[in-house]
Amino acid sequence: LDGSQDPKLAALRKNLANEYKKLIVVPVASNTTIIGLGENSGIKGGSFLLKNVQNIAIRNMNILDAFDPFPDVQKNDGFNAQYDGVSIDSSKNIWVDHCHFKDNVDLSHVHLAGGELTKWQTYDGLCDIKGDSAAITISHNIFENHDKTMLIGSRDSDGSSETRTITVAHNIFDNCAQRLPMARNAKVHVYNNFYDSKDGFYDQKYAIGVRFGSLVYAQNNYFTNGVKISYKCNKGTIFESGNIDLSKKGSVCEKLTKPPFEPPYKFELLEASNVQKEVNQNAGTGKLAVIK
Repeated sequence: LDGSQDPKLAALRKNLANEYKKLIVVPVASNTTIIGLGENSGIKGGSFLLKNVQNIAIRNMNILDAFDPFPDVQKNDGFNAQYDGVSIDSSKNIWVDHCHFKDNVDLSHVHLAGGELTKWQTYDGLCDIKGDSAAITISHNIFENHDKTMLIGSRDSDGSSETRTITVAHNIFDNCAQRLPMARNAKVHVYNNFYDSKDGFYDQKYAIGVRFGSLVYAQNNYFTNGVKISYKCNKGTIFESGNIDLSKKGSVCEKLTKPPFEPPYKFELLEASNVQKEVNQNAGTGKLAVIK
């Protein structure tokens, strides 16, 4: 049934959604470190919320199925979920490392009472970043079987590239449809990531989205031929170097001739030809050294 056309049903959906939110959303306080003890550590069906906090590390966690059984009805866009595996909002000094994000439930469309097929999206993002966030590092993670994977900036008016600084490095994006990441109003350093898509839940659309106000510095990433578009631009700027790009359409961006910024940290840059081997050895849970 379409709750948008039935006030009682819409009210029931809203009440159920509010009660469900109390059960699954886990607020994380400032100065918190969450480390899973083994390769099977993590949460299933929950959502970490980092809002107006700082100095947080989330490591070695399986973060599975941040599932929304009561998605909201949005005009001309079906039913849309509201929970992310990790939601970072107006926070700083955040490190998400050696985690495995994954969907296990495949449900994307439903039939309404009249037989109409409409979108039923039970997942939102895997790791979304918005608001006045800064100094965010997303490293050595596996992102698997997801559609809208990593949103940076919820709208064109959200955030500023002067303050929102993000690093996405040494991650695997496997069978993810889009937003790997998709960035607005941010400085984003994207390097040494591996992108592949085959036999996934969702049709691959593009890998990295360069949207309004974004400054993207993309180095030595590897895109297989399972990816449709490596870089897709709309009112953003990008500098690309050292990538191996076997995607079907390649980059559809107008490229800068020099980097839009210099990362304020030291880092070791692998050749793109070595990225697949390195991330498969080191990304995801169970790959951390012994914690003392």
